[in-house]
Amino acid sequence: MKYRCSAVTRLLFLSFVVAAVMCAGCKRPAPPPPEAITEPKEAEAERAKLRGSWKYSSLSLNGKSATPAVASEFVCRFDGSKYTLTRAGKTTSEGTYALDPTKSPPWLDFTDSAGAPVYGIDRLDGDNLTMCQNVQQRPTDFESKPGQVRSLIAAVRAKP
Repeated sequence: MKYRCSAVTRLLFLSFVVAAVMCAGCKRPAPPPPEAITEPKEAEAERAKLRGSWKYSSLSLNGKSATPAVASEFVCRFDGSKYTLTRAGKTTSEGTYALDPTKSPPWLDFTDSAGAPVYGIDRLDGDNLTMCQNVQQRPTDFESKPGQVRSLIAAVRAKP
């Protein structure tokens, strides 16, 4: 038994196929950026605790750990509301940072000199600093696994 399709049915089918092919190449829109930090009054006390240089003791990007030798090449310096990141003594990034210690975990966001944001959280325990960062979404935990597009950094306060 043969089925006959009308021209209208064929046209509808063809339009669905064309729409499906066109949508297959579409990218999903990026998620909205995370909430910006409005620094509370507690931020200034936390900023004072961060002031100085922090030498990386470990670094993990997307779940892959850098060797201790590579991690130790990085130093992040906090001064006022500005930061400077160096690798082997050469500046790799500089800009401003904002923090909100009233959040849980505390928020620590960076904006480089070109205006590109990096959203993060931090844990400060004396002379030990842990940061987890992402360029699209603020992390909610201190992990860096494959596919997360996150960096996890442990740093110790550099001695003058």
